[in-house]
Amino acid sequence: MAMLWLLLRVRWRRALGPSLAVALLIGAIGGFVLASAAAARRVESAYRTFAEEIDAPDVALIPAFDCGEVIGTGCSGPPTVTSADEVLADVRSMDVVEKARLVESVIPFVINAQGIPIFETVDNVNGCFDGNGSVQMVATLPGGASDQVVPFSLEGELPGPGSGDVVITRSIAERAGLRVGDRVVLAGLCSDYGDPLEFASPIELRVSGLSIGPLDVEPPGSLLTIQPAFVDPDVFQVMVANGAEPQQNVAVWLDPAASPESVEDALSAYKVILDFRERQLVFDAALGTDANLLWLLAAVGALAGLLVVAPVVGRNLRDSGPDVETLAALGTRRPQITQQAIAHGGSLAVIGGLSAAIVAVPISAFMPSGLASAIKPHREFWFDGVLTIIGVALIIAVVVAIGSISAWRIGRTERTVAMRTSEPNGTIGLLGLRPAASTGVAAALGASAGPRRASPWPSLLSMVVAAVVGVASLTYLAGLRHLEQTPSLLGWNWDAVVSFDFDQGDPDRAAEIVAEIGELDVVEELTAGTFYPPSFLFVPGNDLFVWPWSFATGPDAIQPSMLSGRAPEGPDEVAIDVVFAEQTDLGIGDTVTLARPTLTTFIADELPRYVEELDLDYQLAEVPEQAPVSAGFEITGIAVLPSDPAQ
Repeated sequence: MAMLWLLLRVRWRRALGPSLAVALLIGAIGGFVLASAAAARRVESAYRTFAEEIDAPDVALIPAFDCGEVIGTGCSGPPTVTSADEVLADVRSMDVVEKARLVESVIPFVINAQGIPIFETVDNVNGCFDGNGSVQMVATLPGGASDQVVPFSLEGELPGPGSGDVVITRSIAERAGLRVGDRVVLAGLCSDYGDPLEFASPIELRVSGLSIGPLDVEPPGSLLTIQPAFVDPDVFQVMVANGAEPQQNVAVWLDPAASPESVEDALSAYKVILDFRERQLVFDAALGTDANLLWLLAAVGALAGLLVVAPVVGRNLRDSGPDVETLAALGTRRPQITQQAIAHGGSLAVIGGLSAAIVAVPISAFMPSGLASAIKPHREFWFDGVLTIIGVALIIAVVVAIGSISAWRIGRTERTVAMRTSEPNGTIGLLGLRPAASTGVAAALGASAGPRRASPWPSLLSMVVAAVVGVASLTYLAGLRHLEQTPSLLGWNWDAVVSFDFDQGDPDRAAEIVAEIGELDVVEELTAGTFYPPSFLFVPGNDLFVWPWSFATGPDAIQPSMLSGRAPEGPDEVAIDVVFAEQTDLGIGDTVTLARPTLTTFIADELPRYVEELDLDYQLAEVPEQAPVSAGFEITGIAVLPSDPAQ
């Protein structure tokens, strides 16, 4: 501080305003670069740090049906029934499995203090099954958040036995307007059919913490079908005693060294209901893209800042210092003049670097964060200590280097004052006056004396570059924010799917109903020809089921979001999703054969299962097997389809 005061006192006394403006310009540009780089580092490391912290399982599975020969999605035999203990013991005995945990969950009926279901919607007054964000309660286990059946990152406290506490996900808290410390009422259980089963004595629960787990990392604004709430184990037992039948899944951690083939063989008797590995690949790719864009923004800002700052610093050193020739005439050595200019440049660098560290924090609030905001939400102001120290050091070093070059040039200035002032120039030179008369006229007209003024072109170029970079950066940031906040650009094609039942009306009214929906004020655009979920399609010769796909859309239909290629236009064309393309090494221009079972075969496969499940006394007739109906399609593009962000 004493050195800065001395520099301000000695060097900046004659030109405080311009020098301070240059230092603040350095701070503003440096702060923008530091904020961009900090956001890039945050996004880049968010999911990696998150994954290491929670140690998420690799897959979640349930016992598969004993289907025998599978044709399409049909099942030729009744499902086998295996106890949870047998499943867990069998999975843990596999060589490819490191550890496994049984996940038992129930769906609660939760109300607030006013008796209103917390998750109530227009179509679901009880808030049990709204199709998005359904809550499933799981009993907590001894230990911390990483010791639970599905580990998570915890803010707050974990419920213990007898505490009457519950930990909910951040998405649940935001949707229901809940915070840590608020209370909710467990009023009963959600039933498969009809109204909830209400308890005679409702249980009051305190929200003791918020969680973010592997199921919660989704693009902003999206809601998952499964959102776990970790509750006091005593409360969970009360729910079971009141008739709850826990749904049983198994969370499995696989051996990283196991080959995909050995994992597939070991788990062949089970159905994988959720593959966290696929999700991690998708999230890593998304976060990597966000980080690369932010690093690019930081690099562009740094390069443009260098082009802007270099001429400005040099000009400030020339204009703010005393006359070099006068100092030389008074006996000042030129190395001393150079050192004084270097000290001036150093003061600009130090004040500019410190300013950059300060302004980088609020600027970071305007930087896009992408999926990282789902992992660490409400962190608008982001300070990266390591990056700030390194960045400030680089800013000071670069500005000192620029100032040193300019100072060296100033110290090397030759004695040219008399020669330049005596040269005829401009209009005075054109008059052909004698030297004495020329000097007098120049003095009368106010012509400059001393060294020739610096060229205005570097300053003009700096201003142009600064304006262009500023506009481009703001546009770039606005584009990223628009991409994050507009779901349709992230891969969704619509906001809602509306269906209607023909049982009570005339099927010919379909076009009329669609037209009525389109006339609603809340509807901006609609289509009756985009959504094709053929879940019964499969690829002959392997066990890959095909869903979703997108075929040629109808008139005025909204096309899927294409990553590459084009949307299908004809009956023999198809667009596939990224996951299926990677699984099969298929790409644009390839031909794929899709098949579906005939209706007769499909019914023959499905009826035995229902007869067995419902315990019906029904003799099934033998139905001749029929070959699947198949057709070839040319792949025209890779698309992001709206059914599932991860697949």
